[in-house]
Amino acid sequence: MGKAFLAPDSETATSYFAWSSKKASEIARILGKEPDAQEYEALYQNICSAYQKEFLPDGTVHSMRQCRYVRPVALGLAEETQEKQIVKALNRLVIQNHYRIGTGFLSTPHICSILSDHGYANTAYHLLENEEAPGWLYEVNKGATTTWENWYGIDTNNKPANSLNHYSPGAVIGWLYSRAAGIRPLEPGFEKVLIAPVPGGRLTWIKCSYKSAAGLIESEWNYENGRFELHITTPRHTRVVLPDGTVHETEAGEHRFSCSVKTGERKEKQ
Repeated sequence: MGKAFLAPDSETATSYFAWSSKKASEIARILGKEPDAQEYEALYQNICSAYQKEFLPDGTVHSMRQCRYVRPVALGLAEETQEKQIVKALNRLVIQNHYRIGTGFLSTPHICSILSDHGYANTAYHLLENEEAPGWLYEVNKGATTTWENWYGIDTNNKPANSLNHYSPGAVIGWLYSRAAGIRPLEPGFEKVLIAPVPGGRLTWIKCSYKSAAGLIESEWNYENGRFELHITTPRHTRVVLPDGTVHETEAGEHRFSCSVKTGERKEKQ
């Protein structure tokens, strides 16, 4: 902690300076304060340029820390062509680390979604399913009924450390809802709904419900013998995207969908 105060992490500080400027611009625009929106948007663009010059000089990241790859993609600091190379390198780094999570408070909420959104869903699932420390199932196998602050909250000698009831590593639940089950807002407040489940890993079924501002949303799927079956309940107009890429538009109510998914389509890229 003392080191962080004496020698702040310039990459982390710059990335969140950019992110907060972008959010300030969006909020100002919603409030009808267009001059402020333009000012903060210009600030955001300038910080992005500085970030790329300082931390992405050749368009990619050079680090053994997973968070360094997560932040520029999650916070919109990299160009689209750069994102592909950055996430490809992140995927390779995770595999080399034997699918053990290597992120902290700031980037754990984003890593699985970034991998899934760029074609590496099975890598995200393997991160979740890893039973070695550091990892979520290491905690489960140690008898955890809450989420620990420290990935090594109870060591191999059963000695506890730090808080055993904390938030950040539990942020993976957001990925389970938004990517594994596929429940996301298509418009703010879930006035329109997106259900785009992403199967992978060892999971063969998921049953998930979310009480949104617009009403109860349910996504239940199973995968067996190359066949994907999806059952949804939705309170609003909903766009359904199946794993084979087919898109369906439907209204409120219960609906069923299915498609064929080849085994190879569920394997992560290398």
